[in-house]
Amino acid sequence: MQKLMTALGLFMISSVTWAGTAPPPQPIPEPATWALIGIGAVGMLLARRRK
Repeated sequence: MQKLMTALGLFMISSVTWAGTAPPPQPIPEPATWALIGIGAVGMLLARRRK
């Protein structure tokens, strides 16, 4: 299979390792998330109403 993929110009990655440590994920502020969802919903309602 590997020879066939090489003949077709494709490549395979057999193993991937990560030597470092990932930074901890940043928390998403809950009120801002709800505000964005609300603004998007209002915008969609206004766009629908204009048609």
